[in-house]
Amino acid sequence: TGSLSFNSSYLQEVYCAYNYFTGSLISTGLFTPYLDYYNIESNYFSGSIPYLANYTDLVTFNIQFNYISGILPQLPENIVYFFATSNQLTGPLTIQWDKYLSLKEYLATDNLLTGTLANIDSISLDKFYVDYNFFTGEVPTFSNLNSLSLIGIANNHFFGKLPEEFDTSCKLTDYYFQFNYIEGTIPSNIGNCGLSMVFFEGSHNYLTGTIPNTFRKLKRLERLTLSENLLSNSLSEAVFNNLKL
Repeated sequence: TGSLSFNSSYLQEVYCAYNYFTGSLISTGLFTPYLDYYNIESNYFSGSIPYLANYTDLVTFNIQFNYISGILPQLPENIVYFFATSNQLTGPLTIQWDKYLSLKEYLATDNLLTGTLANIDSISLDKFYVDYNFFTGEVPTFSNLNSLSLIGIANNHFFGKLPEEFDTSCKLTDYYFQFNYIEGTIPSNIGNCGLSMVFFEGSHNYLTGTIPNTFRKLKRLERLTLSENLLSNSLSEAVFNNLKL
């Protein structure tokens, strides 16, 4: 318990997760020029995130489940894992995604983030999770859509249509977009994710049309949630027989 305060200029790794520490991030003295791993998950830290772009060796930054507030800063270009779920972060997500050639996972679920997300122009991203925020605008698109394994944009205020650029190289396992204002039909080429898709959750939107017969190709699908939409006709037997429900 209590606050943390260090005065070392050589710290490279910080792992203080799952405790009862309090105080602000900046006052801890844990940010050094050599820092490459930072994990304070599940504590009671508060205050804002320091300007991270100066910490050029930083690869992992995990502040999940704290009380961190303020805006999300620019990241160091070598960052690989950024985890900020369940805090009180605000403001838009103003990130130049194509700068981060190593970024694999970006998680900022359950905050107070606002603004729009246009094209997530990243070539390395594997997991993108921003559920339970206040984002608006068109459904975000991804330049590496078929390389992603997880997309989570549920419980926001996105509108427009789902992307249609799924091809046979699709690796997407989890697609969460429920509780938005998404309209239009379900893209038939979702079937191209047949060897990967496990969770497809899109309830509480404004989807129309039918569930495509190409869903019969989703051999690994375990959860399909599409309640509270404007879909019509029945789920064909050919599709239903392939669902592991």
